[in-house]
Amino acid sequence: MLRRLPPLNAVRAFEATGRNGSVTRAARELSERKLEAEQKKFAVGLSTSFQVVQAQRDLATARYNEVQAILDYTTSLADYEAVQETSVGTTTGGTGQITLAGSSSNGSGASSNNSSNSSSTTGR
Repeated sequence: MLRRLPPLNAVRAFEATGRNGSVTRAARELSERKLEAEQKKFAVGLSTSFQVVQAQRDLATARYNEVQAILDYTTSLADYEAVQETSVGTTTGGTGQITLAGSSSNGSGASSNNSSNSSSTTGR
């Protein structure tokens, strides 16, 4: 059986979103530490409430970016798996429909068993 490799673009997108997830996780962790430090400095009078609010905003942005990266990774993973399934286990016919390799159909999209069943039920 000849196995085709997935398109390089799908592989690259999957790897890139994985790296992006790692970077955004690190950025969120750094923002959490920065906020903790600002709150401690504020508690002893070495920071202002404005700087604490800025650190809170930065943390919220980092959390949003991390969630977006997770969503992008999940979407990329689904796209990659779909490409894998298409390139390995399916073939395309001339009609543009995707049919599973090894399945039989009569050309109209219905299997031969279904067409014989429908003719027997209509001739009562």
